[in-house]
Formats: sequence, structure tokens, C-alpha cells
Amino acid sequence: MFADVRDIKRINRERRNLHNKRNCQKEGDQILANIGPIRNENKPVVVTTINPWSEEGSGDLLGEALFPAITPKNEVHLTGESQKETGKAVAVSNNINGNEANEKILNLSKQMHMVQKQTHLIQERCIELINNVTDDVKSYTALLDNLQDDLSSLWKRVVKVDFNAAQSQAALDVLERDWIEDRKSINNLQNGSNAILVELNEHSKRLLALEMQTTNLTLQRCQNDGETYKSHLQIQNMDLRLTQIDHRIDESLKLYENHRKSNENIFRSYRDALANIARKTHNMSGEILSLTNTETNMRLDIDKFVKQLPKDCAKEKTNGIILIEVPSLGPLEVFCDTTSDGGPWITVQRRFNGSESFFRDWAEYRNGFGDLKGEFWLGNKALHLLTRKRRMKLHIDMWDIQDRSFYAEYETFRIRSELDQYAIEISNHSGNASDALTSHVGMGFSTFDKDNDASSANCAVHHTGGWWYQHCHRADLNGRYSLGMTWYDEYSQEWLQLVRVEMKIAPNEF
Repeated sequence: MFADVRDIKRINRERRNLHNKRNCQKEGDQILANIGPIRNENKPVVVTTINPWSEEGSGDLLGEALFPAITPKNEVHLTGESQKETGKAVAVSNNINGNEANEKILNLSKQMHMVQKQTHLIQERCIELINNVTDDVKSYTALLDNLQDDLSSLWKRVVKVDFNAAQSQAALDVLERDWIEDRKSINNLQNGSNAILVELNEHSKRLLALEMQTTNLTLQRCQNDGETYKSHLQIQNMDLRLTQIDHRIDESLKLYENHRKSNENIFRSYRDALANIARKTHNMSGEILSLTNTETNMRLDIDKFVKQLPKDCAKEKTNGIILIEVPSLGPLEVFCDTTSDGGPWITVQRRFNGSESFFRDWAEYRNGFGDLKGEFWLGNKALHLLTRKRRMKLHIDMWDIQDRSFYAEYETFRIRSELDQYAIEISNHSGNASDALTSHVGMGFSTFDKDNDASSANCAVHHTGGWWYQHCHRADLNGRYSLGMTWYDEYSQEWLQLVRVEMKIAPNEF
């Protein structure tokens, strides 16, 4: 809009300059018209002049009639021939009429002086117009540069709008697919529930009918046969009981004899076993004592080894995997980065090719996952224990789809305990990437099975990752690879679409 206003002002200025040029030309024609009668009455006067549109030389401007030149001292110099002809004209005039000739000469001198002044004014105005035209050319050049900058800025805005639109469309597509799948699952569950209810009702009816039939039959049989078999059953039961008692007495006698013999054998075996156990116990006492001493020595050696482990990568000279001691956790394998500025660093997260899924549950993010030589997450529990009692700093390296590199660093970095949902604490930002992570300070870590964000929706589900989401994020380094790995750059006011990222920590003890 401001560029259009400047263009209108430039065009109006150019029109005024053209109008001034035309006025200058008209004034020159008027001067020539005033000189015309003088030429008709007298002989031409030849004088040397300087072309106002040239740095050197002199010459005619209009055939025989010449403009009187303006010398450095603004004087008019006539040539010898002009002076002679003027003398002749005076002599002739004296012969005819002395007074009349003198009057014409005086008028001629006045007219020449007037022409000289007008020519000088025309020269100054023409020079002024030339300067104005030069200024206009410079202004137009600056205007073209401004227009080029405006076009570049407009193109960046168009690219930003396209990227934001693509990201929004992708998020909408994910939400739409999730909604369709959820709707299908709900419909299937409703249909299945209805079918099950129908089957249960039918089975209930059948069971009730069968129970009624069975009850009726049982009652009828009991009524018909109860009296008939009552006495017969009592007699049979008495005979059966007597027979069973006889068998039980015989079996009891046999069992008693067998138990007696068996007890004697068991007693002898038990006595021999006790003797063997006594001998083995005596022998094993020495072995147990030796094993106990060995175990104690091994525990001491392990404790010494663990205490000798480094607590970070500060003494490492090359990149690689080492064992460090983490308080309350024990030995832990970490990847040391010794090449990045401000290190050496403990790498806690790395993504570069999408080979590892970061759509994990709470337990996996707590314990860590992935390959230290590839893509991985060190684990929220380890991050908490590493930053609990030591002052640590955080460094983030990022590369976007245009292969531009960015970094952000925070002087303090701390992860709270699991009781506090592994909430993040950071401060004192620096780097060529703007501060997009401070807006997440105090937020608990969220996964698809444990929603701790401030949004009414589950940000971890929508962005398929685990992060310290809020509403939902201004930075998300664990989202879906390429599409969901983003960082909002306030300097350029655009979202950075990342293809590679590394998060690292190191002691920041003064």
C-alpha cells in the first residue's frame, strides 16, 4: 500500500518536471520571437556563446541568430567583425539621422541585455531540471529496489501461508481419520452389544422354560413315586450300610498292617537320610561361608567400579557410548557428543530418519527406548535423576527441510519427579532459533495413555508423540517424523519444519 502511494507521488513529480520543461521551451521561443524584429531591422550580430547543454564549445542555436554567451563575469563580448559592423551601422545612421541611430543603438543594447538575462535564467532552469531528472532516476532506482524487497517479503509470506495451510490440513486429516475410526468402532460396539442383548434375552427365555419344565416333571415324579419307593429305599439303604461297614472294617485292618510296615521302612529311611543330611550340612557350611565371602567381595568390587564411573561426558575426547553413574539408578549407557560447542554433551534425544517410532506409552518414555547409535529417547527417569541435584544446561540442534541449521540453548534445565509428571523447568535462552520452549515451562509430560496437557483434547494423540504439551505446543521435537517435528521461530514468524534434531545436556557449574 505504501509502495503504491510512493509511485503516485513519483508520477506526479515527473508530470510537474515535464510541465516545467515545456514552459522553459515556450520561454525560449518567446525570446527568439523578441529577437526576430531586431534581426529584420539590423544586420546580424555574431557573438561567441557557451551552449548551456554542453560543457564545451559554442555555436549557433538558430541559424544566423545566436544567443549571447554568459561569461564567468556575466559580460557580453563582441568579436572584431561585430564591432566593425556596428561602427558602420552607426556611421550610416549618422549620415541619415544621428538622433534616430543613437536611439536604435540604445534600444538594441537594452534588448541584448534583456536577452542575456533571460538566457541566463533559462540556463539555470534547465540545469535545475536536469538535476531534478537525475534525482528522479535515483528515486526510481530506489523504488525498484524497494519493490524487489516487497516482492521477496510477499513471497516469504506466501510460502509461510502455504506451509501453515499444509500443516493445518494434515492435522485436520489426522483428526478426521481418527474421528471416522472412532465412529466405526462405536457403531461396531453398539451393533455387537445389541446382538448380544438379543441372544441373552433368547437364552434367558429358553432357560426359564427348561427350568419350569424340569421343576414340573420333578414334582410329578416325586408325588407319584415318593410313597412307593420310600419303604423299599429304607431297607436297601440299611443293607447297603451293613455291607459297607464290613468292607470298611476289612480295609481298615489291611491298611493298618500296611501302614505299620510302611512306617517301619520310612523310619529307617528317615534315619539314614538324617545321617546323610548331617554329613552334607557339615560339608556345605564351609562352601556357604566361602560363597558368602565371595559375594561380599564382588559387591565391594562392583560398588568401587560404579563409584569410579564418570558422572557425565566432561572428560571424553571423542564421540561414542560410555557408562556413567546416575545416582539412585546405577550404571547407565549414554552417547557423548564432544564436537558441538559448549560440550562435551550427554545426548538425550536424536532423530534424523524416522526409523524409530516416538508414539510410545508412559512407561516407555519413562524408561527410554531406541538405539544410542541411531534414534532414541534416553528416558524421563534418567533425565530427572541427572538434573535433580546438579545444575545442568540444555542444547538443541535443529535442521529444517531447506537444510538450514538452528540451535537453542538454555542455561538451566531440570526435570521433576514422576509424582510431578516429569514437568520441565528451563531458563535463560540463547541461540539463532527463537525461544519456543519457554511457553512449555511447568507442564507435565504427556503420552497417549497419560494426558497431562492443558488442552481439552489429548495433544499426544493428535500429534502422535510424547512431549511437554500445553495448548498444544510451540515446539514439538517428538511428534510425527518430518510433518510433526516443528519449532515456531518468532524471528521470521514461521514454523520450522524439521528433519533432524538432537537434544543434549551438560553440567553448568560455575
